[in-house]
Amino acid sequence: MNKKGFTLIELLVVIAIIAILAAILFPVFAQAREKARAISCLSNMKQIGNATMMYVQDYDEVYPYLGCHGCGSGVDYNNPLCTPQGKIFPYVKNTKVFDCPSASMVNVVYDPGSDLGRVGSVTGWPFPKEFVGTSVDIGWSDKMYAMKMAALPSAAETVVWSDSAHMSNCGGTRTVYANSCASACTIASRTQANTRHQGGENLVFADGHAKWMKAEAIADQCGKLFWPDRSKDTYTYYDHWGK
Repeated sequence: MNKKGFTLIELLVVIAIIAILAAILFPVFAQAREKARAISCLSNMKQIGNATMMYVQDYDEVYPYLGCHGCGSGVDYNNPLCTPQGKIFPYVKNTKVFDCPSASMVNVVYDPGSDLGRVGSVTGWPFPKEFVGTSVDIGWSDKMYAMKMAALPSAAETVVWSDSAHMSNCGGTRTVYANSCASACTIASRTQANTRHQGGENLVFADGHAKWMKAEAIADQCGKLFWPDRSKDTYTYYDHWGK
């Protein structure tokens, strides 16, 4: 009885088919993996939104704000609650909610001189030491400085936290391309690849809700979203950078 095996040509055809299927499916798998990361990040940001609402209720409806760092020997230089992330930490008790799984931007390092964490280096902004080793990828809106909830024309349309390239989102300029841009975002950095979540970013609003928005929509509405007094509704990210 003769046994018949595969010919070389048949094997090559099978290998070619497998290679074609892999080329088709791998991008799909990558997109599915990133979608899962985006959902995980959004879930974390919903926790941040809830914690912010608890903080606001406990502090006479005043939102957490960034203290004065770089003030020489000022009181906030060694204040672990200097940053908004530090201020709401007692309400979330988990530093990982500030570490988006799709990014690794600014790590908190240990400063033995102050027994605190500091963002970026031992001279950076102070954090509770529980943050040491955490990549802080969620930024606070610095335009919310000491704002009260009652003073907001529209809490549901005002961003307080967002995907960011730093621990503050600098009026949205660190949000639109959150995996690249800091305070001086260049035209070359404004690419789809530098958005964090498949062309968009996650945002937390002043009423505590969180949602994903397209980067272009955030850029076009930068003033409306990030200026809480609604004084710059027509201000856009693109206008700011001369595009």
